[in-house]
Amino acid sequence: MLEMLKLWREGAGEAEIKGQPGPGKRIAAIDASDIETEERVRQREFIDLRELESSGRVTEGRVYSLFTMEDTQADILGVFAQLQYGRSRFQVRIAAEDFCPWLKTPGKNQLMKNGETPRQFARRYIRNHISATIHYCVKQIVPGDGGEMVIYASRLEAMGRLARQYYFNPDPQGCIQVGDEVLGRIVSTHTHSLMVEVAGVETYIEAGEVSWGYHLDYRREEKYQVGQKLWVKVLELERNERDKRVTHLRVSGRQAQINPKISEIENFRVDGEYPATVVRHLETGSIVAFEDSEMDGFVTFSTQFERPAVGQRVLVRLLRVDRKHLKLYGFVTTKMGMR
Repeated sequence: MLEMLKLWREGAGEAEIKGQPGPGKRIAAIDASDIETEERVRQREFIDLRELESSGRVTEGRVYSLFTMEDTQADILGVFAQLQYGRSRFQVRIAAEDFCPWLKTPGKNQLMKNGETPRQFARRYIRNHISATIHYCVKQIVPGDGGEMVIYASRLEAMGRLARQYYFNPDPQGCIQVGDEVLGRIVSTHTHSLMVEVAGVETYIEAGEVSWGYHLDYRREEKYQVGQKLWVKVLELERNERDKRVTHLRVSGRQAQINPKISEIENFRVDGEYPATVVRHLETGSIVAFEDSEMDGFVTFSTQFERPAVGQRVLVRLLRVDRKHLKLYGFVTTKMGMR
C-alpha cells in the first residue's frame, strides 16, 4: 500500500507541477482576420453572396438541423447551417461527404465503435454537431424552386484551406510548429477524451491530456461541448510536403494551461470536509475528483459501508494536504447520490 501511494503521489513530474504553457507561440487560427467569424458576419448589414462564392473565403456558421431523403430517415445526407448577416438569414446546405472527413478516409478510425461502418459513424458524428459552430466555404449559389437562393458549401474545403495556411506557411510566424499553442474547436466529445479541429486538421486528445483534473465524463461538462473553442499545445506534427497534407498531429489541452491546482490547493485544509465524486478505484482505496475544482485525491473508506461505486458522490474529510506534490489524502465519511 505504501508503495502504491508513493507512486501515485510522485506521478506528477516537476514540469506537471509547474504547469506553465510551453515556449512556442500562440496562434488563434479559428479567429484569424481573414475568416468571416459569426460575430463579424452578424454585424454586417449587407452581404454580396456572389462575392462570397467567388472568393472562397472561410466563413463561420451554426449547424441547426439535418436533412435526409424524403422517403427514408435511415440515412443523413448532410446538414443545414445558418448564415446571418444583420437581419438577413440564409440557409447553407453541406452534404455529408463535404462535412465529415472520415467518410473520405479509408479504414477504421479510432472513434468508430465495434461493428460500426464509416457511414454509421458519419451519421453519429454529424448528429453531434447540432447547434455547433463550424467553418465552411461557399461552393455554389443557385435559385431555389420558390425563388430563394440555395447556398451549397463544403466544410472539408474550409478545413483544407486552413491547413494549407497554417501548416505549410513559409513564414515561421504564421506556420504551426511543435510547441506552439493553437486555438482549436471541439468537434466530438467522449467519456474520457475529445476530438478537436486544430487549424483544419481533426485530431484526438487522448485521456489524461484534456485537462489537469480527473473528469468522470467530458460529455457532461459544460465547457467541453461540441463547437466550443479550446487552446491546445502541439506535441507532435508530421507533414507531407508533396501533397500538402498533415499526416500526424498530437495535441494536449492540459499542457496549454497553467496548472490550476497550484492555486486551488490553498482552498483545502486538514480536517475539512469536501464533496467529491469517485472516479477510479485502486486496490487499497479510490481516486476522487473534488467538486468545483480540478483537484483530485486518494481516499479510503470506513468499514461501516461498502466501497462507493464509480460516479458516487461522497463527502471526504482530509487527513493530509501535500502542497509540494499537489495531492490530497482523506477518508470518506458520507455517501451521497450518483452523478
